[in-house]
Amino acid sequence: MKKNLVVSITTLMAVSLTLAACGNSTSTSESTSSTAPTQSAAPSPASSTAAKDANNDNYTLKVSSWFLDDTSQSTNFKQVAEKKFKEKYPNVKIQWDTLVGEKYMDKLKADLTAGSAADVIWSQNVAQFGKAGYLADLSNEPWAANVLDATRPLESFDGKLYGAAATVSVNGVFYNKKIFSDAGVQPPKTWDDFIAINEKLKAKKVTPIIAGFKDAWTIGLTLGVIADSAIEVANPNYLFDIYNGKAKLTGPEMTATTDAFLQLAKGGYFNKDALTLDWPGSLAAFEQGKAAMIIQGNWVPGMMDGDVKDKGMPKQDVGFFAVPNKDGKSALSAGPDHSISVNAKTPHMQAAKDFVAMVLSQDVLSVHIKDVAFPGIKNIKGDFANPAMSDVMNAMNTSASVIGVNSSNFLASSAWTGIQNGVLKVIGGGDFGDTLTVAQQNYDKDKGTIVIPKQ
Repeated sequence: MKKNLVVSITTLMAVSLTLAACGNSTSTSESTSSTAPTQSAAPSPASSTAAKDANNDNYTLKVSSWFLDDTSQSTNFKQVAEKKFKEKYPNVKIQWDTLVGEKYMDKLKADLTAGSAADVIWSQNVAQFGKAGYLADLSNEPWAANVLDATRPLESFDGKLYGAAATVSVNGVFYNKKIFSDAGVQPPKTWDDFIAINEKLKAKKVTPIIAGFKDAWTIGLTLGVIADSAIEVANPNYLFDIYNGKAKLTGPEMTATTDAFLQLAKGGYFNKDALTLDWPGSLAAFEQGKAAMIIQGNWVPGMMDGDVKDKGMPKQDVGFFAVPNKDGKSALSAGPDHSISVNAKTPHMQAAKDFVAMVLSQDVLSVHIKDVAFPGIKNIKGDFANPAMSDVMNAMNTSASVIGVNSSNFLASSAWTGIQNGVLKVIGGGDFGDTLTVAQQNYDKDKGTIVIPKQ
């Protein structure tokens, strides 16, 4: 029998920040229109702009994202959101503009520059976009006081709040309990234990870790999971030290992280097709029991449950652990995943703000996070049916809370991308070479692009 785990966001109050993303590579655009009521409803908008929007039959509110695809979880969320929004704007059309995967971020930047972005924007670059003037100031919105304290710095610039992290993500290692049991292994207590587990699984002709490195964000996520324990247990201020010139990417901290990743790669612990397999393919392989572990975010258990129902995937008993360092200590970073904002140039400002407020309400946000994420708004409760989420919470309670090394707010994208490309070369049989030296040079060159939160 499944037990439901009800988690309040107050359990995450001490957790700091990282970014994560997930998706494949498809694009969709959906438009849902409401039918005008037979009797006129009493107007309730908070401004004349809202009143105009609420009675405009031809009005369309565009909402852009990279994750609201055609899965049952996303479909349920969109249906609930539309129904709730129509209570105030009965004649509105909601157009869901979805480009799943990494290409969304590039398109969003281009659309913002051109002034053609959607009215409501989901992103992972709120502080940067706020600084550039692309987003509306949401500091005085009713929900602003309930933004999780740990995420607020990444949603703000110069004292103004430009978005809210609707979801908070945690990354680590999910493992197949049956495969572990059959191999006679347990979750590791040290890094050496982790390597020994991988070696034992490999000897039994089991793929230790399934990876979909064709989608580059999964490489950054994997490096980040290793770095959380390899670097930030010893120095929680490492990323600030990099920014302030007290540490270098060529130093022992990042070297320890990349050496650990390369140990996994050179040991043959990833699947042989890791460079050509994408994220959805890696999840499917894990669901089918073709690998013992997958390094991913807290959305995995809920997605697996959905695929059992929607795709007929076999049900797997899955656990979770944080990667330990050589001293047996571990750290987990958690931070904004799906952040929602309003386009500063939207012609329907009040309607867009009301849409954001509606998304961040208990009735709607609880549907969005169900079984796949933790809420980024205080006092929102989520229902988690999969027991693996209990393992995630236990790991959070027993591991240090740190700022994620792969946060784009701390590392210039050119530097972090360069490190990812360097480890990719090794997986493909090449040499890591001077990757970290070049990464430091790129960091120094592009340091001005970083919007670093206050320490």
